Amino acid sequence: MNYILFTGAKHESIKFDFTQKQIELFRKLWKDGAAHSKICEELKINKNTLALLIIDQSVAGAIDNRPSGIFGDK
Repeated sequence: MNYILFTGAKHESIKFDFTQKQIELFRKLWKDGAAHSKICEELKINKNTLALLIIDQSVAGAIDNRPSGIFGDK
């Protein structure tokens, strides 16, 4: 039996779609070193969704590593 990612009731809180405006805001906050909690608050998403968004944007080459790391410093 294969396991399929993100299926089941516990995964329903994970968001997979974003507007262009939300992506632009995420990229600005990321570049500015905003704390992960601030990014979640601004985008109204949970930390699991943010983790997936960071992975997506990194793989796409849309964001760079930042000195403050994944958690930010502001």
